[in-house]
Amino acid sequence: MNGNTLYKKNWFWLFALAGILILLKITVNSTDQEDTPPDSVLEEAQDSDDETSEKVIYPEQPKDDVIGYESQEEQKPLIVHQDDVTPVPKGKIDDKAFLESVRVTKKKFNRFKEGMTYKEIKKIAGTGGEMDSKDEYSGTVRYKFPTMTYASSVYLEFQDDKLIEKRQYNLDNFAVMTLKDFNEIKDGMSYKEVTKILGGEGKSYTGPDQDDEYKTIVYNYQGARTDQPANVMLIFQKDRLVNKEQTGLD
Repeated sequence: MNGNTLYKKNWFWLFALAGILILLKITVNSTDQEDTPPDSVLEEAQDSDDETSEKVIYPEQPKDDVIGYESQEEQKPLIVHQDDVTPVPKGKIDDKAFLESVRVTKKKFNRFKEGMTYKEIKKIAGTGGEMDSKDEYSGTVRYKFPTMTYASSVYLEFQDDKLIEKRQYNLDNFAVMTLKDFNEIKDGMSYKEVTKILGGEGKSYTGPDQDDEYKTIVYNYQGARTDQPANVMLIFQKDRLVNKEQTGLD
């Protein structure tokens, strides 16, 4: 059989074609292996990417700049008491003993101590207060407590239902006068007699360089009214009441 006859056989071409296909497949696999790194290299690269991503630190936005930020752990509980000021009946408006029992006086104010509960304060005062303001974030509530006069006021601030601050304005130790007291005081009485009726002293004003024989002393008192300003002026000469005037008591 010569060479020319071999090339004319069908099986020869079949073997040749199969050999070419095998060579092409080997070439392709070799190229893929060269381009694709080993699994160990891929794992190291992945770990490297993970480490890099963990080291990226984004700046934290300040809490004050976050709109609507509110931490339930930091927010204090808000305890609010209903307004419960003890009313004064019309028939008791001139009853000083009753007024002193249901209104805050300087003596009562001095007994209020930091840390007392609202209930303890109310027991001393003889009355509750009316809410003046509240702060839901800090949990503080401020109440205005009633006093015996229009010109004075008391504010008590609570947090977690405990007193944290107290303030008073124009609350002093001087006697407060009712209309009944005013009508009981008569001209010619001594200052001592008047003080006994009122249960306390007044705020005195004495003119300069007065002769003892004609020395004049003026005493001022706040009137026991909370709905309008009320004041009383008593004038003594030689320790005797010579004149009395009032505004707002009636």
